[in-house]
Formats: sequence, structure tokens, C-alpha cells
Amino acid sequence: MPETVHACPPGGSSLTPCCHRPPFELPRTDRMTQDPDAVTCTSPWRLIGIDPHAPYRNAGSTQ
Repeated sequence: MPETVHACPPGGSSLTPCCHRPPFELPRTDRMTQDPDAVTCTSPWRLIGIDPHAPYRNAGSTQ
């Protein structure tokens, strides 16, 4: 199975921006990179373009 390459958490964050997981929860065989073009993570977060770091907004909220 090919290795998965995840995006390194940005400064001030403890979660990968590609799959919203802390690095210590990733499989030991996976790798991390700072090069966005090298990321191969296929997490739904990444595939649908959701920024998991964006503030949560309640669907019924008017704010």
C-alpha cells in the first residue's frame, strides 16, 4: 500500500490541515510535509474543501 503524506500542522495549531488530526494519531507508516503539492491525504475534509480550522457556525445561527 502506498504511503500517505499529510500536511504539517501550521504554526500555532496541533492538527493537520488535510484531515484535522493530531500527528500522533496518524499511522506510523504515514509521512508529513510542508509542501502542499506533495500531500496525498484523501480525507473528506480535504476533498470537499472544508477548512476544519474555521470557526463552527450553527446552521440556524444568524451571526
